[in-house]
Amino acid sequence: MNVIRWQGDNLGAWFGRMWDLVAASLPAQSTENPAATALGGINHLPQPVLDVAAGTALWRNVGDTRVIDRKGSPEDAAPLIAATAAVGYLTTPHDEPDLPTTTPTASCTSRKDDNVRTYRHLIAANVIINLKTGTALAGALVKQSGPLLFLRNVTIYAEGREPQLADGEIVVERGEIEFIQKPIAG
Repeated sequence: MNVIRWQGDNLGAWFGRMWDLVAASLPAQSTENPAATALGGINHLPQPVLDVAAGTALWRNVGDTRVIDRKGSPEDAAPLIAATAAVGYLTTPHDEPDLPTTTPTASCTSRKDDNVRTYRHLIAANVIINLKTGTALAGALVKQSGPLLFLRNVTIYAEGREPQLADGEIVVERGEIEFIQKPIAG
């Protein structure tokens, strides 16, 4: 298991990001933070344990920032803290270690100096992947495994052709990608 420590600057930053995302998703409200609006806010299906935590959690100051007060909140705030950590981690870019050089897979090979950029911060987001061939894939990024990105509900845009819905899951190798767009919710 890979343990990710949530500490230091990330404490306040991730709580702040979650707060901005929630504020950006509230109806008939605007946010003063254009970055949160650009991310499109955040919503979830009804989940009583998270709903109670979000409705009753109290804040406490830690230095120049504020965090959820797990011990001082009247109800269990742990579900909200866990959701905040997950959203914070998934919306923060990370670099993955070098790929192994001794065991290439059937789908790709790698060199020791080939660092793989992770796209975890885009998981569960709708993205447009522009391939080096000129074709574009618009869909939900559902998983990354090494240099492979997995998309669902994909529409394929190829020059001179009508957009086509893909059946099933599409797997794209990182080396085939020109760039990735995350459309701004508008």
